[in-house]
Amino acid sequence: YTAVFRSYYRTILAKGFPVKFFIEGTRSRTGRLLAPKLGMLEMTVQSYVLDRKRPVVFVPVYFGYERLVEGQTFVGELGGARKRKESLGGFLRSLRALRERFGAVQVSFGEPLLLDQVLDGVHPGWRDETLDEQFRAPWMSATAGLLGRQILAAINSAAEINPVNLV
Repeated sequence: YTAVFRSYYRTILAKGFPVKFFIEGTRSRTGRLLAPKLGMLEMTVQSYVLDRKRPVVFVPVYFGYERLVEGQTFVGELGGARKRKESLGGFLRSLRALRERFGAVQVSFGEPLLLDQVLDGVHPGWRDETLDEQFRAPWMSATAGLLGRQILAAINSAAEINPVNLV
């Protein structure tokens, strides 16, 4: 499965299709940024290094909410209450809450990051190396780690202050 997915991913990048993924792997209820999951970033670096037909640019996007569906639960957890396990019954009860008004969603864009520039900073000779599909150079992981931190910093810079952030 992994080999097929990597091949597919490399093909869609080479053909210039936009790809959207959340580097944190999940949504943060607090609005705080989580540690990046580096798998997709590593695949992006490897795919681009193997097939550089089109430039790769990361566009950091911040989503901010005025109010959370689980706001009361979250406030309770901040006060020391245990987080309830998710269940089908809880999901069905929460459908009622979706009829309420939750305010506006703020969408902000951070400064785009060009993969070429990040690669040049981590491993200046990357353009001259010959790599095969099965090989992942150590500098690729270092590039993904740096990219993850830079993307999170750019998302944080694009953040808007709202009530959820203040809580």
